[in-house]
Amino acid sequence: IIKEIDRRLSWVYKYKNSAAIPVKVSVTELKRKFVSELNDEYPAYQVFAPTLVKKPAFLEQSKGLSSAEIGTVLHFVMQHLDLKHVREAEDIKRQVEKMVENELLTSQQALYVDINKILRFFHSDIGQRMLNSSGIHREVPFNIQVSSKEILETPEQEEMILLQGVIDCFFEEDDGLVLLDYKTDYISPNEGIHGIDRIKARYATQLYYYQMVLEKLLEKKVKEKYIYLFWNGEIIKL
Repeated sequence: IIKEIDRRLSWVYKYKNSAAIPVKVSVTELKRKFVSELNDEYPAYQVFAPTLVKKPAFLEQSKGLSSAEIGTVLHFVMQHLDLKHVREAEDIKRQVEKMVENELLTSQQALYVDINKILRFFHSDIGQRMLNSSGIHREVPFNIQVSSKEILETPEQEEMILLQGVIDCFFEEDDGLVLLDYKTDYISPNEGIHGIDRIKARYATQLYYYQMVLEKLLEKKVKEKYIYLFWNGEIIKL
């Protein structure tokens, strides 16, 4: 099934004719269209895996990392961890150190990797379900051609749009797929349920399109969608 998933995720629908050149749009751009009043957590990844941009050492040391860069580092680490060795903090720490040794991370970037928060994720209900699932897929890029009618409520005219993005994670269970998105957004304790609602409003559109893409490409049902907040360990079901 892994090979079949890889085959389908790398497949792009044929254009209706050679003149039908689709408009290219990312899922994050669509999210911004619908919730433009909200600030993005960090710039969206384009096609393929998170890319770590190495700043000169003196800049990293003097200015530190921005919240955007910290988010990118977190996604990079979550993508590359060996999931057979994430049950203990020391196991995760050793893997991050190995990433530094292999020059995948800088020593400064590694300082911003919160081992305990990553461990908390893997000990959470959703983290345990992921580890015990029959198949785990991380940082999955996609390009898929869809009709404008599928993503816009009132398109002026139907045209084909090339939708692209990167899905943080989805995993397989017997009765369907579970879609999981990691976020580093902060929710103040004073916000309570309003903070959860704010996160849902910010990212519901994004995960809706991820669900649509997975179901279209894999012909499997996405039975559940979750946002995991690394800041406080909150699991938000959409």
